[in-house]
Amino acid sequence: MAEIIMCEPLELYNLLNQGGCVSRLAEINYLCLMGRAVKCAQALAKVSLYPVHIVRGGFERFSALYPSLRTEKIIYTVTELENLKIYPVEVIAGLLYMGNQKQGTDHCILKTLKISAVISISQSDTLESRSVKGNQTILSIPVADSAVSDLYPSFERTCSFIGSHINMGSRVLIVSRQGRSRCSAVTIAFLMHHLKYTLEDTHRLYKQKLEEVTKLQDSCSSAIARQRKKLKELTVSLEECKENSPTTKLSLEDMDAITEIEDSMKDRVDAFSEMEAFLPKKNGLYLSLVLGNVNVTLLNKQSKFAYKDEYEKFKLVLTVILFVFSFTCRFLLSYRVLDALFNFLLVWYYCTLTIRESILISNGSRIKGWWVFHHYVSTFLSGVMLTWPDGALYQMFRNQFLTYCLYQIGFVQFLQYYYQSGCLYRLRALGERHNMDLTVEGFQSWMWRGLTFLLPFLFFGHFWQLYNSITLFKMFQLPECKEWQVAMCGCSYMVLFLGNFFTTLGVVYQKYMKNQDKSKSF
Repeated sequence: MAEIIMCEPLELYNLLNQGGCVSRLAEINYLCLMGRAVKCAQALAKVSLYPVHIVRGGFERFSALYPSLRTEKIIYTVTELENLKIYPVEVIAGLLYMGNQKQGTDHCILKTLKISAVISISQSDTLESRSVKGNQTILSIPVADSAVSDLYPSFERTCSFIGSHINMGSRVLIVSRQGRSRCSAVTIAFLMHHLKYTLEDTHRLYKQKLEEVTKLQDSCSSAIARQRKKLKELTVSLEECKENSPTTKLSLEDMDAITEIEDSMKDRVDAFSEMEAFLPKKNGLYLSLVLGNVNVTLLNKQSKFAYKDEYEKFKLVLTVILFVFSFTCRFLLSYRVLDALFNFLLVWYYCTLTIRESILISNGSRIKGWWVFHHYVSTFLSGVMLTWPDGALYQMFRNQFLTYCLYQIGFVQFLQYYYQSGCLYRLRALGERHNMDLTVEGFQSWMWRGLTFLLPFLFFGHFWQLYNSITLFKMFQLPECKEWQVAMCGCSYMVLFLGNFFTTLGVVYQKYMKNQDKSKSF
């Protein structure tokens, strides 16, 4: 049974205002503050591995402190989700807040939180030092968003500014462009000054918390392992019960009880998977070979989303670069050295994708098996193309290969990224897709609504892979063919065609059959 502990309203407020695409008030996991908190907490504690928190003062106190978050609404439209405000986090209750540049210029947020002073840490900020804008005193600190920027000279000034306002009971908001590194550094500097912490004390506390986190991770992992073992034993017991007692001899109550237990076990397995996404785990074979036994599990949702977004941007940027490179090689410059550089870039791109995708899978991303495996095949294919020596056969296939790259790696991949990212955003906002789902170079079931127009482009690319394979196999039969790369490339294109074509066809067939079943049920 999990522990039941009390928490302050400030903790819940900050939890709801953690950075994201939409306010966490709109998440389906957000529980309303209920009157019978103790009974609800006891019920949750029986099935939870994590401590259950009860907010001190309950609904009355929380809504009195944060009236802007009070709502009885449960179902939201996409527009309403996008319009919900995310407020700055509260560092010192009722006195010090931290947020991004957008929140610092939002008059509604400033008025709701009764902010009297704003510290803006941004190089692009043109406001004059200690100038007044509306009812807020503004202190501008012109520091670039860069790892080499030096905030230290401004600490004395900012600490004095914050201290003078807090001593008068005024509320201060510290903002930077994203509300992360620069404003966090200034906030920590003030807290060290305000609480009389030395750098050594802060570092000692940091190491202590790290040790506590490690112990909690180990404890949670072992608890999940024990409960998985118990579930396995329970599954065996249920199977034996069904075998020893035929269905005809079981009463309706017994059948309902067995069904309820089985449903509960399925829910429990899903809950374990969600928990394990935030716990260290052993790397798979591929990551172990590449990185060794390094922990790649990111500990919070914000870090996971940031890494996922970086992965998507990486794909987009490299897609544009590869398109320009292939266009240059195809139509402007015909040199084997440039072709080799292009193929080397492809090898590096696909290798990087396989590593990043493995890390994302370890952090909860759900990527279908083939769409991961086909990057391994593409890496091998690009490596073989890189080693293919210049000659008559290479020149015979070169233009066809570069034109294929222009279409498949450039045009189709950009088209997929553009439309899939928009579709995923809508589905995530509606709660129909997981937050860690990614854009893929293929077709999945969630794309059925709104993205079926991509299918002709995809199938054309698949049959081009088949055409490449047939061309290479015909070249391999020529008497002057001495290079082993011809056959290897032909086999690789054939594997890509078969995997892409039948995986996409399988998704389309399954979705079609489901739609047929739905229409029959009506």
